[in-house]
Amino acid sequence: MKHIFFDTHCHLDFLEDPEYEITSATRNGVRYFLLPSVGRKNFQQVKSLAHKFQGIFYCLGIHPCHINDSDESDLIKLKQCVIASFNDPKFVGIGEIGLDFFISEFNKEKMLWFFIEQLKIASSFNLPVVLHVRRSHDLTLKYLRKYKISNGIAHAFNGSDIQTKNFLRLGLLLGFGGSLTFERAKRIRKIALEIPDSAYVFETDSPDMSPSWISQEKKNSPAQIPRIVSSFASIRNNSISHVSQHAMKNICRVFPKLAFIN
Repeated sequence: MKHIFFDTHCHLDFLEDPEYEITSATRNGVRYFLLPSVGRKNFQQVKSLAHKFQGIFYCLGIHPCHINDSDESDLIKLKQCVIASFNDPKFVGIGEIGLDFFISEFNKEKMLWFFIEQLKIASSFNLPVVLHVRRSHDLTLKYLRKYKISNGIAHAFNGSDIQTKNFLRLGLLLGFGGSLTFERAKRIRKIALEIPDSAYVFETDSPDMSPSWISQEKKNSPAQIPRIVSSFASIRNNSISHVSQHAMKNICRVFPKLAFIN
């Protein structure tokens, strides 16, 4: 049986030859791709890729690690692009947005302000979000609740047991990628083992977040999704078919514009 996969988080526009990577992934059964933007500079790039290739969808947002180079005009541009793209079937949500408190050089107050303003946009247009959550789980939860955000993905999730439960209670999906494939990633593997079938999706974060079998010098790619899914299935003692089908149902449930896929 040939499995069908969805890479729910990849930055194809950062790869040297996106067309080659898409073809390679498609041969491995990866039929769908979700491209989040990272800032104003690549709003048009992710949109263009989505319209150039079948099976690609995009989100618009300003990544927390790109806040230092952004200002209020970027938020104005984001809202304008969301309005212009709202009826575009390829445009499915707001992202990649969030909080990253791992790197000390970032202006935390500015980052939080950008996050809040983008949550307001998501809320006002009733759009799902793709979240970057790094050492900021509780504060992220606080503002998700405040702005009544209940649809989206917590990308590369690595929270505590309580934080995991709280994200799931809100209705968020948890994204699993290359980190899962390392035996030392015990917390991520514990989450993967314990969460319900209704709560997970798979991602590569290409060209970053490489799985254990790719050396640090090489870039990650969407073609790695089947092996990531296989690792996840092994942890849960499930079949690849079982987890890939549930992941597809999950992404289609949480992102309404993708419902036609399932």
